[in-house]
Amino acid sequence: MKKWLVIFLCIIAAYSFWRISTYFFSIHEERQHIVQRHTELHREAAARAYNASEDIWHRLMTARTLEAWEELLKTDISGLPEMEQQRVHMVIKSKLFEILFWQAETLLARARGFLEQDENNIMAGVYIEKARIIYERVKEFMPDIGEIQGDLLWNMRLHYLKGVYYFRSLIFMKKIQEQRSKVEDVMAQSVTSFDKALVYAPKDHDTQVAIEVLQKKVKNTFSSSGTVDNKRLELQLLPGKDKEVGPFQVGPREEGKY
Repeated sequence: MKKWLVIFLCIIAAYSFWRISTYFFSIHEERQHIVQRHTELHREAAARAYNASEDIWHRLMTARTLEAWEELLKTDISGLPEMEQQRVHMVIKSKLFEILFWQAETLLARARGFLEQDENNIMAGVYIEKARIIYERVKEFMPDIGEIQGDLLWNMRLHYLKGVYYFRSLIFMKKIQEQRSKVEDVMAQSVTSFDKALVYAPKDHDTQVAIEVLQKKVKNTFSSSGTVDNKRLELQLLPGKDKEVGPFQVGPREEGKY
């Protein structure tokens, strides 16, 4: 009787051990499956992010028109790492700033042509208003535009354009003679931007002359009586002839990497 009891207990013990080992083996197998699936998902996500990154940077390098950059601004890049998202947005908005700035410069140069012939020309006002609308939009991008590490040429151009942008914005200011402190603040922003441009191109003649010209304009903006000749000032604020390169003129500047 004891013999059979021992055999029975051994069978129970063996069965229990088998069930327990099977249970733990299945848990281990399931855990391995979860880890493997997690690794696969991580690999797939990394591949998608890499492909998305390759695609967006290819589009950034080949974009040439305002429409192309506008489309890039609408592109969903949430799959990219956060730091890369910030850099992509910065490049897009910086380039949009540049394109829109040159559009406004062309409009303002045309306005100057009309005003030189007739200080009350209606079309000049139309062009200035169109440029003002562009400047209003450019304001949206100003907090987000910035330098590109390693691209000294782009950084120099960016600060140069910002210097002209701040100065040119004075033309949209109403009753400028009543806002002397604001005018001086804008002039200071312009000079600061030109100074930053010189950090990247210390021997750039355009920037050096731009600072000198701007300093003279600061002194001459207000007469000794504190009043302003608005018609004369308006012409001072507008760009010169189309395709004339130099400080405060419309003209191409060599492009950087982006």
